[in-house]
Amino acid sequence: MNERYDTRQSFLRTPEFKAAFDEVSSALQTEHCLIGGLAVAHYANPPVTMDIDLLVKATFKPFYEQCKQAFRPAGWRVVLFGFPNLGWSEGMPRKGVRLASRDTVPPLVLDLLTTGIDRYLNSVVENAMTAEVQPGLLLRIARPEDIVVIKTMAGREKDH
Repeated sequence: MNERYDTRQSFLRTPEFKAAFDEVSSALQTEHCLIGGLAVAHYANPPVTMDIDLLVKATFKPFYEQCKQAFRPAGWRVVLFGFPNLGWSEGMPRKGVRLASRDTVPPLVLDLLTTGIDRYLNSVVENAMTAEVQPGLLLRIARPEDIVVIKTMAGREKDH
């Protein structure tokens, strides 16, 4: 594998994305959809981001335990992370699970955010569109309007 990814091409179209997404998606055992910069890339131009953001229909604590059991033996680093300073509304995730591969340079990073019991976030996953982002790789991607809402609710300058 190259030392750096080609940022002129969307990361969604790379073999590295397909391999990581296939492995993680099959282990999640729950509904999920792509959000974040790569979801934007599906609808618009390739982003500068290389991490994979997934919204997972689950509650956080049992999901975090499931991730530790499923991904650590497979060689992934499993780390808890948070968003303490974001202006998100009530119900939006304030922490997530970060998976980082140990065998790629740079490491593949997947941020997994859970919906919890929030009705809106659950509807984002339920209403996500299925798209073939490369031959043989179907994935669910949040609808453009939901991506805009989530980015707005995050309240970060880079999302505006």
